[in-house]
Amino acid sequence: MYEYYFHQSFPKVTERAVFRGQFGDDISGGATLTYRGPNGSDYFSSKWSPTRRTYEPRLDTSDQAYDALAKFIDVLNKSADAKTDAFAKVMLGMFDVSGFLRTMVVVNLLGAWDNYYLNAQNYLLHIALSSDSPGSAAPYITFCAYDLDSVLGVSWPGQKRNWQQKDILFRGTELGYIVLVKRLLENPLFRNYYCDFMAWFVENRFTLDWFATRRAALWKRLEQSVYLESATPFGPPTSARPWTNDEVYRHAVGDQTLDASGGDTVAGLQVLGIGDFVQQRRAKALELLKQEQLGKSGVYFSTNQWSL
Repeated sequence: MYEYYFHQSFPKVTERAVFRGQFGDDISGGATLTYRGPNGSDYFSSKWSPTRRTYEPRLDTSDQAYDALAKFIDVLNKSADAKTDAFAKVMLGMFDVSGFLRTMVVVNLLGAWDNYYLNAQNYLLHIALSSDSPGSAAPYITFCAYDLDSVLGVSWPGQKRNWQQKDILFRGTELGYIVLVKRLLENPLFRNYYCDFMAWFVENRFTLDWFATRRAALWKRLEQSVYLESATPFGPPTSARPWTNDEVYRHAVGDQTLDASGGDTVAGLQVLGIGDFVQQRRAKALELLKQEQLGKSGVYFSTNQWSL
């Protein structure tokens, strides 16, 4: 799957490295992208198998490719003051900043805390080590979020259960040490771009009507597989799912909030009604966006030219 995706997305890349950020055994605290040293060997331990590393190599990525990862982390953490034009220039030269900032807008609005938010994991870094594209920089890094499942008001015991009320700029409590987004948002150019895209996205995609349309289409696709997990509407499912078919229907179609009370792994899990979450998150985002100077990025998201 990864190989197909990256070859389709970056067809001119002739040599690549891919790292998956996770909670591994060799570095504690997740794949935060904080500085650990100038060398690739500072970001993994050969003591552990590749699948158990915090920066897990994928697609036959060699240990030598960690040098490119180390270079990116070094530039991110140790280059010029993040507020300066010099910092913006160097980051734009080696990282898909605009794509990352748009991704983080969606992560923030969805309350996708199990990604590069509360937990510094569940992302892939694609590093183009060489390319056939004229004038392309190498290494050039692209951030790809994946495994976005704890979203739209999913919360576990111990959390404040208010992801719909969180700050739009990753400030406050219940945050991981997410140095990449925090440092980029210190830069005025990048912050303006992020806020302008969020304003556009909230008005054009993060709406009750848009979610209702998508949810209706997806429910038609998923309904049969959901119902196959139990023989009756109110009986226990044959899988580890904590809710009956009827409860899943009432959440997916009727916007009801679900609380899991049983089972060792899911006790206390809460899932807000999707419509309720979207309405509250949208209202909070619009409230906070009023404090920002919108329109300063110079990018018009109603067109197809979204790059900085």
